Amino acid sequence: MNNSTNGTGLISEGDKDETVCSWIISRVQGNTETIFTWHFFIAVLNIVLAITASCGNILVLLALSKEYTLSAPSRVLFRSLATSDLCVGIISQPLYAISILLIGNGHLKLCRLMRYLTFVSSTTLCGVSLLTLTAISLDRLLVLTLKSSYYRIVTRSLVIRVVVLFWTCSLVTGIAYLLSRRIFFIVTCLVILLSIVISAYSYSNIFFLLRRRQRVTIRDSHTRLNGFQLRRALRFKSTVYSALWVHLTLVICYLPFSVLGAVAFRIGTPLPIFIAGTCTATLIYLNSTINPFLYCWKIKEVRQAVKQILRKCL
Repeated sequence: MNNSTNGTGLISEGDKDETVCSWIISRVQGNTETIFTWHFFIAVLNIVLAITASCGNILVLLALSKEYTLSAPSRVLFRSLATSDLCVGIISQPLYAISILLIGNGHLKLCRLMRYLTFVSSTTLCGVSLLTLTAISLDRLLVLTLKSSYYRIVTRSLVIRVVVLFWTCSLVTGIAYLLSRRIFFIVTCLVILLSIVISAYSYSNIFFLLRRRQRVTIRDSHTRLNGFQLRRALRFKSTVYSALWVHLTLVICYLPFSVLGAVAFRIGTPLPIFIAGTCTATLIYLNSTINPFLYCWKIKEVRQAVKQILRKCL
């Protein structure tokens, strides 16, 4: 087995995953106490997040099966989001936690296997989650801009085809890791950045459209706001705050991984970059725990359905 690195002690792009794992293990074993404590903490944190993500998204899926006031296209998107986030909690995060512990204990062959499984599953499931979040932002914008023609243009069958495309493309990107890490990291970083830009565009347009309509309503009334207009103003404020939180969460959870991936692609993977990578990966997994609260539970009907399910369980 060749354990060679480049002249700076960094992993060269052409190294195999076995060399990557052996290099990481050698660095970990050189800082045994500190690194083991850190890896144990990251592994436990991901197990806890996996449990919360699984429970939260199971509740949301049960609620969506009982709730029919949402439009059919929106239900398809929210179900895809909850399903991918549920699978992250059941599959990707436990695999990641195990791989972290294996590195800390120096198991080279299992490290390589878990590295493959973690990257493929996480890219597929987190990729679907990210793309679905972006599609939801566009869907909310289309509801405002298309108005009555929305249901004629954005059909359930169209959204289903889009969701199938999301799953297919994410799976292909995950498998690309087995063929070329260079292509994998380039595509991953570009998709994350593009999704953040599209979401920012959608939510900023939603903000300006709602503000313009509120101003028109106030100007046309020529009087103080009546009860209905006051409720619309409060709903506008709530919608804007929700959009800001959604986009802020998306940026916090996904942008650090993209930036760190670009840095690692440029300079290699020294130990500080590897440690930072465990943090950015955990942030992406954290998004699957936040989504049920941030998206689905903000929908009044879904929130009420979840409460009914919890009352029956308790």
